[in-house]
Amino acid sequence: MDKLIKLANDYPNESAEVFRLIVDLKITEHGFFLWRGTAENLIPVLLKSKAREETINIIHKLGGYGLIEFGRFLNNP
Repeated sequence: MDKLIKLANDYPNESAEVFRLIVDLKITEHGFFLWRGTAENLIPVLLKSKAREETINIIHKLGGYGLIEFGRFLNNP
C-alpha cells in the first residue's frame, strides 16, 4: 500500500484499480485491518486525480462491507 500511494500521482487509474482489487481480496480474507491506515492516506490522493469516480465506487464498496467510516472522504472533496 505504501508503494501504491507513491505511484498514485503518476498512475491514478492503475492505482485505483489495484486498490479496488486489494479491497476485494482483503475484505473476503478479513485482512482489512492491516492496511486501513494506509488506505486513509491513499483515498485523498486518488480523489484528487482522474481516478476520482473509481475511488468513489471503492468507497461505496467499503461502505457496503460495513466500513462506513470511509464515507467521510465523500463529504470532504
